[in-house]
Amino acid sequence: MLIHALLIEDDTDFAELVTFWLTGEDGSIQFDLHWETTLSGALIYLGGESRVDVAIVDLGLSDSQGPETVTKIAEATAEMPLIVLSAEESDSVVYSVIQSGAEDHIVKAECDGHTLIAASLNAIARHFESRALQHRCVQSSPPHG
Repeated sequence: MLIHALLIEDDTDFAELVTFWLTGEDGSIQFDLHWETTLSGALIYLGGESRVDVAIVDLGLSDSQGPETVTKIAEATAEMPLIVLSAEESDSVVYSVIQSGAEDHIVKAECDGHTLIAASLNAIARHFESRALQHRCVQSSPPHG
């Protein structure tokens, strides 16, 4: 299985660690990882013809901070699940990012390769199921009139 992932992270050291975690394993799940350091760069990338199965997003970017980052990405592409990586671990931050459109929130200090791979797979599966359910609901709705 090949997963096309977009990493939006401005900390080079952490981005290199995530790259190692996601591309260093020779298992049945392979990641094709594209890295952007800014929200604006990510939005340009997403506006192109690139395929992205999941986005992994830092909340503290140089050009965007907090849950608004998630909102802007979700508005740009509702068809892609988002995972938030953040130093913040408060319940209010987790609630805010989920309400803004993220599928999951992972505290950076507690993150490892296994956690990130599992979160990516779960986010893709949940997002796919949610879209399928919405589609079925629309198809089964009685006509208005």
